[in-house]
Amino acid sequence: MLLVAWRAYQVRSGLDAARDDASDLRRALSEDDPAGVTAAQQRLLEHASSAGSAVSGPVWSTLSRLPLVGDDARAVRTIARAADDLAASALPSVTEVAQQRARLVPRGGRLDLAAIAELRDPVDAAAQATSRARFRVQRIDADGLLGPVASGVRDAVAEIADLDDAMRASRLAVRLLPPMLGAEGDRRYLLVVQNSGEARATGGLGGAVVELDARGGKISLKRQVPGNTLVFPRPVLPETAQETAIFGPTLTSDFRDANSTPDLPRAAEIWRALWRERYAGRVDGVVTMDAVVLADLLRVTGPVTVEGVRFTGDDAVRLLLADTYRRFPDPDRQDAFFQGVASTVFERVTQGTDDAGGLLGVLARGVDQRRLFVYSADAAQQRLLAPTRIAGALPRRPGPVPQVGLYLNDGSASKVAYYLRSQVRVAGTECVGNHQVLRLAARLTSTLTPQQARTLPDYPAGSFARRGLTRGTYVLNVLAYGPVGGSIDTLTVDGRPIEPVSTLDDGDRPTATSALTLAPGESVDLEWTMTTGANQRLAPELQVTPGASPVDAIAGDSAC
Repeated sequence: MLLVAWRAYQVRSGLDAARDDASDLRRALSEDDPAGVTAAQQRLLEHASSAGSAVSGPVWSTLSRLPLVGDDARAVRTIARAADDLAASALPSVTEVAQQRARLVPRGGRLDLAAIAELRDPVDAAAQATSRARFRVQRIDADGLLGPVASGVRDAVAEIADLDDAMRASRLAVRLLPPMLGAEGDRRYLLVVQNSGEARATGGLGGAVVELDARGGKISLKRQVPGNTLVFPRPVLPETAQETAIFGPTLTSDFRDANSTPDLPRAAEIWRALWRERYAGRVDGVVTMDAVVLADLLRVTGPVTVEGVRFTGDDAVRLLLADTYRRFPDPDRQDAFFQGVASTVFERVTQGTDDAGGLLGVLARGVDQRRLFVYSADAAQQRLLAPTRIAGALPRRPGPVPQVGLYLNDGSASKVAYYLRSQVRVAGTECVGNHQVLRLAARLTSTLTPQQARTLPDYPAGSFARRGLTRGTYVLNVLAYGPVGGSIDTLTVDGRPIEPVSTLDDGDRPTATSALTLAPGESVDLEWTMTTGANQRLAPELQVTPGASPVDAIAGDSAC
């Protein structure tokens, strides 16, 4: 028994030390410390190998067959061996790629596409190792393990999954960046900057549109227009009856409303068609981001000044989404200002930065927070993008994980979404056969004070007067999406049941729209119950509309 305890101590010590070594390695890489990288990498290899060795041999094999603790021993052995394999197989490639991250960002307006192509082999090797490790550890059923073991296993599985996601994203980047940026001929893209002051399902209305040209890795700005110049009297693409019923009649005729759908690929197709309706030539894809990403970019590149206004990473969101409307009462001047900021930040980023790791981190956070998306009109490229977060696709395929969404669309052409704060929760409440009952709850709060509302100019205040509302009242449409093949069963607003619940289907996703008003300083609580599709017994996943401020969104446990 003492030998078993000693072996368990060795495993725990080796894994804990390996985790600390991984933190040291990340720090050394971010600080461009070659000696620190070498030392941390060597320690990580040794400690991971130590943990792997400790679970090999007859002692641990016997322990894994014992009642009560056998499952725990097998789980720990799987984690230790996965860590050992990762350290030996993936770590050298991961470190090589990280040390060359400066080659993944632009310099002087150009990306070195040949250098990116050279990273393909080490990235592939690392991605294969992380995928192999993830496959191993995700088969562990942590629910049946002892408390301390279960929590440790869940943490390890989450860390390996995060690493695998990062390597998959890197693998996709080194495959797609060269052809998408002109290695095989020039490409043309739209950069759509979403204004989160007026909510749309994917973030904010498409306020500033920039046409980009990519040739041999050199990215240049060709044309800028405000989104409100791309409005047509008729649809430029066919709409389904469901789309018109859910998103309104201007989805495919008004650039600013194209992303009322939470499905970014669909919005990008519409944006592309609207642009081509007005301007000649092809559009090979769409990149979209919001003001929060612009602000984060400024934290890396340093401040910029546009028309005498200095923007930093700390104040850019406020200056763009709130102060602009007081500084420039004329909407045309506002549009010109937004375009000037977008193009200035673009030029600063493409000229390069000494903090390549910081820039890549900003882009990764933008993708993770659903603030940065990429769409390609090339069918083969889009197939590679589609299953990833950067594609921003609305989940539509049935599977064991119930997908839930809560999306916001402005209902009054106002710009007061800047003052909105959102708290969203979803979790299973009951397991009924092969279905699960979910509870989705949201609290929406306007932080606009009555005093601020009184001084708000008419344009950002929106159509409050026409609706008989007080200045600063926010009118919004809240769109709840239930799981694929499921149903939305009940809805309460501030504890008051809304009966019957009116639902429509967006494909196989049930949807329910609620039109709300939020006076300055007011909050509203909404709660839906949903039933999942068949065999969706795992913990739910949640998508929400990102705002000017971070959304407090949590997906809880399964009820099954």
